[in-house]
Amino acid sequence: MKYIFQIAIIFLFSFCDQINNYKGYQSKKENIKEIVNDFNKNSCKLSENFNSFRKELKLNNIEDVKKYIDFPFTNANIWHLIFMDSEDENYDFSRDLNEDDFDKYHQQIFPLELIESLMDIDVNYLISKGLCEAEIKYKSDEKGNIETKYKLSAKFNDFDKELIFSMYYEFYEDEEIYETSVIYKFILRNCELKLNKVILAN
Repeated sequence: MKYIFQIAIIFLFSFCDQINNYKGYQSKKENIKEIVNDFNKNSCKLSENFNSFRKELKLNNIEDVKKYIDFPFTNANIWHLIFMDSEDENYDFSRDLNEDDFDKYHQQIFPLELIESLMDIDVNYLISKGLCEAEIKYKSDEKGNIETKYKLSAKFNDFDKELIFSMYYEFYEDEEIYETSVIYKFILRNCELKLNKVILAN
């Protein structure tokens, strides 16, 4: 009987030791999980997405720029932006924008004025302050007369993970000034920056 009791005690201690080992394993597992989550959070940086986006735009790497848009892209305003300088009113503005459309009209969607202005944005300042503005730029004709004045304002809402580019234009024509603004709304989702909406305001 005494022998059986000793075996039971040994078994009990062994069982408790296994439980402690299991708890230790679970604790290590949770710690590893937290480290992985922290790594994922750190890898979801706006700066990396922003710098990559403007770099691909500047290099005209259209296939890489497409990564920042989910196709088909549903937003009627993008067609108004594409045909802003055109009188083509027969186009179907209700149609979604597909990849072939983007190949054809990417310069109208992301014009040179926007690309040049994006290069002026200090992304670290933008993240820190939530707002950063590029310098006012001008485009002149052959005689040196100003044709277009434009300025970019970038805003970032860390809570909503929303990045907004507001391009303000002034067009000078026949001693008249025409104003318009183009707003690009991006969302930082699953560590990827995606174009969410385009708004054209005259």
